[in-house]
Formats: sequence, C-alpha cells, structure tokens
Amino acid sequence: MIGFTYNSQQEFCAVLVQPYVRAKREATEDEIATYMEALGFIMDYADEFHNDKYEIFDAVPNNVLYGIDSKLYFIDTQIRLRTNNQ
Repeated sequence: MIGFTYNSQQEFCAVLVQPYVRAKREATEDEIATYMEALGFIMDYADEFHNDKYEIFDAVPNNVLYGIDSKLYFIDTQIRLRTNNQ
C-alpha cells in the first residue's frame, strides 16, 4: 500500500501497487489442483480448496496465471479463514 485517496465516486480507498506478472498463459485446472494439493489443500469443488486454516475460492484458470518462471500466480482468488464449525 502506498497511500490513500478518493475514487471517482468520492469513496475513500487505499492505493495499492501490484507487481506486473509476466505470464506464458492461464494455468490449467489440473495444474491448479496439483499445486494446491502439494500445499496440503483439499479440493472441495473444481475451484474451491481448504486446509485446516484457510478456504480459497475462485481458483480458476482466468484467475491463476502460469508465469514465465513456471510458477503459478493467484491474481483474483478469494481467501478467508476457516471457521471452527467446519
């Protein structure tokens, strides 16, 4: 975060900087699933994963890029803490 401003609708918001991700392509569903499982996540649905602490949603190819460095970049997924009742 580099500061604060008001947007065009006069709403107070944070100004963020995100490094440019150089990608070869979108990641495939299989690449995403394999990566998440290697990190200890369990697949609930094709685009949803969880472990004992976190839930990750919307992990689909157009939100996960396969970088020129052969790493996956999650650019628009939703991450939240798991609640104890799950």
